[in-house]
Parts: sequence; C-alpha cells; structure tokens
Amino acid sequence: MKRVIALVAAIVAIVVVFAVWIGGDRAAAERVFDRYSVENTSDDGLSLAYRYLQRSGHRATRLERALYPRSAAANGVVFRLGTIRKPFDFEEDEDEKPKDKKKIAVSKKSKRVSPLLTAEEEAWVRGGGRLVLGFDGDSGPLDTRGVTQKSARKVFPQWPGVDTIALRGGRAFAAATLPARMITLYEAANQAVIVRQAIGAGDLIVMAVPDVLQNGALGSGNHLELLTAMTGDRPVYFDETIHGLAAADGAVALLKEWGLGPFLLLAMGTGVLIFWRRAARIGAPEDDHRELRSDAVDLVASLGALYRRAMSDGEALTLYRETLVRSVAAHTGLRGDALHRRVSEVTGGTTPAGETKLSAAALRRHLQTLNEGFRSLEGRRVRRAPGEQNANHR
Repeated sequence: MKRVIALVAAIVAIVVVFAVWIGGDRAAAERVFDRYSVENTSDDGLSLAYRYLQRSGHRATRLERALYPRSAAANGVVFRLGTIRKPFDFEEDEDEKPKDKKKIAVSKKSKRVSPLLTAEEEAWVRGGGRLVLGFDGDSGPLDTRGVTQKSARKVFPQWPGVDTIALRGGRAFAAATLPARMITLYEAANQAVIVRQAIGAGDLIVMAVPDVLQNGALGSGNHLELLTAMTGDRPVYFDETIHGLAAADGAVALLKEWGLGPFLLLAMGTGVLIFWRRAARIGAPEDDHRELRSDAVDLVASLGALYRRAMSDGEALTLYRETLVRSVAAHTGLRGDALHRRVSEVTGGTTPAGETKLSAAALRRHLQTLNEGFRSLEGRRVRRAPGEQNANHR
C-alpha cells in the first residue's frame, strides 16, 4: 500500500511540475498555438483583437464548433482567419485524362470548383450573420497575387472613417477567381484586397490581407478601426476549429443525435422500477450472520484438541501445574523446598492425580484449583511466608 501511495504521489508531483512549468512560460503561447489563433500572443496571433473586443464591451468568444445556427447568434460576426485549405476538386485520373488539347480545355472549363461556404454556413449568413474569411497566402479557394503598394483605399461607401488601410505583405485577389456577385471594398493597384457579397440578410467578407488584424499590426494603419467597423455592436466569434481547438459533443448529445432518446428514457424507467421493487421485502428476512470469532479463538481450540489427543488428563494437569510453579517462582523469587511449599499453599495442598483418565468432576476440580492459584498471582506479588528464604541468597 505504501508503494502505491508513493507512486501516485510521484505521478501527481510530475504533473504539477509540468503544469507550472508550461503555464508559467510566457513564451509558450507564442510557440504552441497556430498563427491567427486568439491564444497566440506573438505578432502573428489574434490575442490583442480578441482581448480588445472583450474589454470594449463586445461579447467576444471562441467558436469551437462547426458554424451551425446553434453555434453562434443569428446576427453575430464570425472571423475565420488563417490557413483555409482548398477542398479536393473532382479531377480525372491520369489514365483517363484526354490526350486531345481541345478535350483538355473543355475538361478544365467543366471542372467543379468547391464553394466558399457550406450549405449550413450559407443558411446562417442568410439569416443575418456576417462571416469574415481571411486567406493566408494561396491557401483558400480564391487565388491571390502580390502587389507592391503599401496601402489599400476604399472604393465602396461602407464603414465611414476607414478610407485607407496599410498593407504589411501586399496581396490581392485574382479577378478571374472572384464570384460575379462580389463587390470590391478595398483595392490596391486596381486589384481587390477586401471583397463583400450580400447573402440574404447577412453578408460574406473575404480578405486577402488578414494579417492587418494580427497583434503586430493592429495598432497602426487604421487596422483597429477596421476591426471595430466590421464588428459593430454585434456578438463576435473567432473560429478556432481551423486551428485544431474544437470541442466535441458529450455522450448524451451524441445519443440524442443518434435517436437513442427513447432508449435512455426506457433505461431510466427500468432502473426506477428495479429500485422500487427491491425496496419491498418478500417473506422473512435473510439471516445476516457474520462469523465473529477471531483467529486466536480458533487457534486455542485447535491447540486444545491437539493436547487432548497427544497426552492424558493427568499429564496435562501435571504440565499445567509446572507452569504455575514457574509463575510463582517468577513472582516470589523462591527456589527449592520453599517454592514447593508456597505452591502447595496457593493450590491448597492438592496435586494433580497421576491417573491417565480422570472423571469429569475430578478434572474440573483440579483445573479449578490450579486456576485459583493463577488468579492469586494476577495484579500482585505473592507474599513470602515468615521464615522463607530466597534460594538465590543461600
């Protein structure tokens, strides 16, 4: 048991040490979390934008579930910034690709391109939400290209007071990849930098330069004003699912989703019925007998049985009397004839019979005499009679 306690204590100590070590490392949040994560405190993170919105009265939270109507408020703003990989397009195998150039051109035109939004996301935006997508480089469904200008200017009358924004790494969308319904909000070198598409009561905003909202650039170039203009007074959500920080549904939610709600109710009702049924006793109660004898009692009983088989009654009484003689000698210090006289006084002058077989009455009488002799020794030392001398002083 002590080894188990020591092992558990050692494991707990190791866990505490690592927790304190990692939790106390201020640079851990700069190295562990992805770029554009609200937990990243380096220049590439979004921790300043997240904390600023919280301190300025916005209801800013992390979105750790897929964007369904139940995950965010209907009029909320969701920022999904970072590496958004292209979904796999449907292409033909190498062996099935056409050899003819004309057929190749036709196959490229007929190639299916994945949409920016899923059906659930489009339904949420159509209900009044705003989804802000920021592509890190060429990782999104829209192609980007570099621009040399250091700032982008507003070309659509939206968000008053934010006429220009500074560009850190100049990028813009390729016009050929933009959907027809998108309008340009900000442009640099005649190329779209931030675009918007109205969908129902909400809108979709796509940024080619999401780095303007990072910690290293938020305080300059009208970037903080841009963040405030995009959020307004709506609830704000930062999508962390693309950074691997996703929360899973609980077991009960999964069972409900699988249609096992009636099964849960049936199991609960069965448990209540079993509990109620066992609470009522049927017939006489069972005997709750427990063995109260200790091992010592069993040992004495077995030792007595051994003595009864190994020696006669007279031999057992003789051995018992010798034990009494040794006890009197230990209490009085007497030796020799004085000791035997003292034992005779304690036992009333009776000695065990030498017969091998005694009657029950005689055996009981001898045992009672010897027991009285032992009781006379308990709690006090046996007095010496006048004239008795210790054998050790002879």
